[in-house]
This record gives sequence, structure tokens and C-alpha cells, in this order.
Amino acid sequence: MGRYALRIFREDLASWVPIVLVIAATSALVGVCANQFAWTSSKAFGAAAGAAGLSAFEFQAVSVTVYAEVALLALFSLSAVGAATVERCRPTFALWRLMGATPGQAGRAALLLVGIASAVGSLAGSLASVPLSALLVPAFDGMAAESFSGGLGSFTPPPFSASPAAWALSFALSVATCMLGSVAAAVRAARVRPVDSLRGGRAGRRGRGGHPILGWALVACALATPLAGLPAAESAGGQLSQAMANLVALAGLLSLLAMVAFGARGVRAALRVAGVLPAAVRSPVGRLAARAATELASRNASAMVPLAAAVGGAGGILLTTARTLEAVMRRLGFSGSFDMTDTYALIGLAAGFALATAVAVLALSARDEGRHQALLRTLGLTPRGVAAAVAWQSALVALGAALLSLVPIACSSFAALALTWMFWGAPAAYAPLPEALAAGVVVWVVLLAVRWAQVRGAVHSSPAACLRS
Repeated sequence: MGRYALRIFREDLASWVPIVLVIAATSALVGVCANQFAWTSSKAFGAAAGAAGLSAFEFQAVSVTVYAEVALLALFSLSAVGAATVERCRPTFALWRLMGATPGQAGRAALLLVGIASAVGSLAGSLASVPLSALLVPAFDGMAAESFSGGLGSFTPPPFSASPAAWALSFALSVATCMLGSVAAAVRAARVRPVDSLRGGRAGRRGRGGHPILGWALVACALATPLAGLPAAESAGGQLSQAMANLVALAGLLSLLAMVAFGARGVRAALRVAGVLPAAVRSPVGRLAARAATELASRNASAMVPLAAAVGGAGGILLTTARTLEAVMRRLGFSGSFDMTDTYALIGLAAGFALATAVAVLALSARDEGRHQALLRTLGLTPRGVAAAVAWQSALVALGAALLSLVPIACSSFAALALTWMFWGAPAAYAPLPEALAAGVVVWVVLLAVRWAQVRGAVHSSPAACLRS
């Protein structure tokens, strides 16, 4: 089955390029973080820091937030990419089953396909992390030292050298995360029925994946975080503001994991709620787009979950935590200014990776989208109607992602409200709803541009020619 998987990858190489680039970028980012940790943990760096009266641990401590965000980015992006890779080829696996392939052969081919894409991207990214680390790591440590009470002082760092272990770690982690993210999709591909090849690529893709019981359990844990963490916050003393901010972030992180656990079921529920909009404005094309988006919940989940994680996780949780920390410190008498530059930089990093992941997932379905719009043309839909359908599809996916992002936003805001009320009797919290709305609009514009680029050829050419391609 290996040569067949390689043939699938080679014959539609243009569609796989965005996926490979996302894997490469994520692997490079992981490699930079690994090199930073390896360099600051080396004996030469520790000796240089000790000679200047500094601790090497300080350089690592300021990077913990970056490490955590990169880990979450890698988890969401690479697992989504792995699942989307299998979902893209589900009709092919159904055809193989019709021709006599066993479920085991279909499942192994799916995993081999993910392995090829992840190995190519991870190898390129891990190699690129070596020169990037030499450029970024010393500069980052210099900027991080600005947060030290006495700055760098007389500290002169040793020459930077990339760690072979960091290169191997970034490659192995990227491949492993992609493979783990594709396991559930590969199992579904192995279970695909041969008759699904005759029903088209939409058969059996109604979005039943997910673990709702685990999701609701995580939501319950997130809502109980303020009460469970109250004793620790009360004993924090002078670190009360930091303890409360940590509890808010923990509640948001648990709810973010809950959103992932809901999976395609949560995506389908969000798309159903979003489908109320075209029904309210009585748009037949919008209703058709809403029904199609709901039926393709499994495929849309690969794009929507990373987007919702960026909006609700990176944007919502970080902003809520930072604003809660600011409010608590104001109540404790701090009158200085707060620098949110690093917070916005982390949000921008997450947003960029989420959009890149969504674009890569959509690029895999370029051929299917063109054929779908050509089929609508044969049924009588005008080119203007096709454009309206594309706009509605993009809007519904963006709105669904924004609705999903409300889960971590609501839980982290509730934690902030509960903690401030229990301590001072006056609740105070910041819910970044305007930012989430603005992010939803940006997502819609990007998705609209990508989808229109996919179907533009089908709109301006003969439907018969597109269906034959």
C-alpha cells in the first residue's frame, strides 16, 4: 500500500504543498524552542550566567509562556492537519474497499499517507530551525533580559550552537503529533463501506466524531476551578494577583480542551446554530450552504477547531487573564502602566498559525469544491448564485468557529468573575467579545478569498469540463 499512498501524494502535489508548509513551520517553531532550552541549559551558558551574577533558570522561566503556546499550537495545528489528510482521501479509500481492499489495508494506507506528508514537512522544518535558532534565540534572550531587575549586567553569552538533540526532537514530535491526530480519522477510513464510493465523498461524513461526555466533564472542571483553587489563592499572600491569573488561565485551558473533546459533534452543533442566520434572512442559497456545511462537519472540524482555539484560546484566554491580572493589581494599589506587547505578539502568532492551518485544510479540498460548484451550475445555479453560496459557506464556518470560541472565553471570564467576587464582593472581569467578533470577520474574509480562488475556474468555465476533471 505504500506505493499507492505515495502515488496519491505525488499526483496531487499542489494540494499537499500548503499542508507540508504548515507542518514545516510548526516543526521549525518547535525546533527554535528546543534549541533555546538546550542552549540555556548548557554548562557554558550556566557558567557565563553565574559569572555575571545571574541564573540560567531566569532565561528559561521567561520562556515558559512561549513554550506552552508553541506546544498548544503544535497540538492543534498538526493534529488537525493529520486528520484532514485522511479525510481528504476518504472517497479513494471507499473505492479501494469496493475493489476488494480490506479495512486494514485502507487504514494502513491512510496512516502511510499522513506519514509521508508529515515526514516531508517535519524534515524541512527541523532543518530550517537550525539557522532560525542561530538568528532568533540570542536575540530573544537579550529581549527577555529586559524583564530582569538588573538587566544583563556584565553577562556575555557563549557562542550559540544548535543542538542535534533539538533537531531530532522537533522532527520526532512533529511526525508523532501528526500521526496521533490522524489515528481516529484512519480508523473511520478503515470502517468506510464500499457502497460509500457510489454515494460520493459526502457519504458517512455527518460528523459523529467526538467525546461529549469527556467534553462536559472538562467544562464542569473548568467551572469548578475558582472554588477548588480558592484555598491556594488565599494562601498566596503577596502573589495573590498571579495566583488568580493562573486560576483564570487554568479554567480557560480546561474549557479549551473540552472544545477539542467535543470534536465534530461540537462543530456540527455550532454550524446548526450558525444556520439560523440564513434561515432568518430567508436565503435559499444560504440554507443550502448551511445544510452542506453541517453534513461535512468532520471535514470542517479540521479547519474550525484550530480557528476557534486561536480566537478563544490564544485571544480569549490570554486577554482575559491579562486583564484580570491588571484589575487585581489595580485593586491592590498598583498604579503603573501595563505593557501588553508580549500578549498581543503571542495572540498574533496563534492567529497566523490557525489561519495557515485552515487555508491548508481547505486547499486539500480544492478539486472537490470545484466539482461541487460545477454540479450546482448544472442544476441551474447562476454564477452569481455560486458566488453567494461561497460567501455563505465561508460566513457559516467563520461564525461557527466564533461560536466555538465562546466556550473558553465564557469559562475563563466566569472564573475571573467568581474569583474577584469571592475576594472583594465586587465581580470584575473582561470578556473579549469585541475582539472575538473582529477575529470572526477576519476569518470570514480569509476563508472567502481561499474558497473563491478554489471555485473561480469552475464558475468561469463549462460545468461539464469541471465534472470531467
